[in-house]
Amino acid sequence: MNQDIDFKTWITIPFHHIGSFFKSIFSWKNKTPFWRILWAIITICILIITAVLCHAYFSHIRSQSQWVTSQPLSQYICFTKEEYGDHPGWLTNRITGKRILDNVDWVTASDDSLAVFARNDKRGYINRHTGHISIPPKYDAAWLFSQGIAAVALADSIYFINTSGSPANDKRFTRDPRLSYIFHGDYCIMNDTCGLLGLINRQGDWVVPPQYDQITPAPHNYWRMRRGDAQTGLWYAYDCHARLVDSTATRDLDIIADLGVIYTLPNHLKMVIDFEGNRRQQFLCQDIEPLYYDSPRRDSTGAFIPEPATLSLYRMSDGYEGLCRKNGQLVTDPIYWSVRAIDKDLYHCIYKDSGCGVIIDSSGNITAR
Repeated sequence: MNQDIDFKTWITIPFHHIGSFFKSIFSWKNKTPFWRILWAIITICILIITAVLCHAYFSHIRSQSQWVTSQPLSQYICFTKEEYGDHPGWLTNRITGKRILDNVDWVTASDDSLAVFARNDKRGYINRHTGHISIPPKYDAAWLFSQGIAAVALADSIYFINTSGSPANDKRFTRDPRLSYIFHGDYCIMNDTCGLLGLINRQGDWVVPPQYDQITPAPHNYWRMRRGDAQTGLWYAYDCHARLVDSTATRDLDIIADLGVIYTLPNHLKMVIDFEGNRRQQFLCQDIEPLYYDSPRRDSTGAFIPEPATLSLYRMSDGYEGLCRKNGQLVTDPIYWSVRAIDKDLYHCIYKDSGCGVIIDSSGNITAR
């Protein structure tokens, strides 16, 4: 007897048989021991092949430029490292693309031909123009070369080497983790066994005895040195020959490349000693503002009309204010925290943290207390 087969049945029957076929093949049930062993081997092979293909794929992806960072060391050499992960990097010739040195953790370079590199937690030096190792990685810490000399550390011992890796002198110092032992001009910051700081020359001799709590390099190979803590300590300036610029010690001291050493005096004015040693008392301030007072005249709305006072306000970088004439001549020191005009020639000058002040006339005299 003929039976009509619709489209749904026509599609379903083949897929049903195909499903049954795969089910019988992949089913673990009712299989002989031989078949089970064979199927386990096939499964393991499939997993291994899948893992190898995935590893190859992701290795290829990581090698692409968007997954690595490049650090140019010179015209010909660059250091390349994966952007993600802790895998070592490598040195590459930028012209040929050829790898020169593998297993490099990081590189720090300056204008000197030798750069510091790390491998397996040890430090050494490479030539940044060729990429070749100049001094093998055998130090626990190493710093950049400056005019043919660099500091290295073995355990807690600091000493200096030349470009061949030989000791530059016979001096040894105790390492202070706060410091970076790099020469600034002809001198390097060094610590004694008590942690006080001074300067040594290239022979390892003290030129500034260790008596300071902080030293920072400044423009023109000058130095800022602080004796005491950050809140109450006093700053001194030393020149490029490791000589004291001036006996003046201040709570605030700056060394500006195009100006010189700027001392902030106790009255908050600035004293400048330029890089030729000339002492200059300069009027250095942050702002100058005209002052206005409310005159007796009123506008059409009844509001007081402001009139300009005789003097102007000037403000120092530390926030203190004083009075000066419009030609820049000082009338008062900047010892006030707030200054306002109350008349053409009268000014209310308030002291910091007091909430009160004095009234001063345009000649700088206190008229009331």
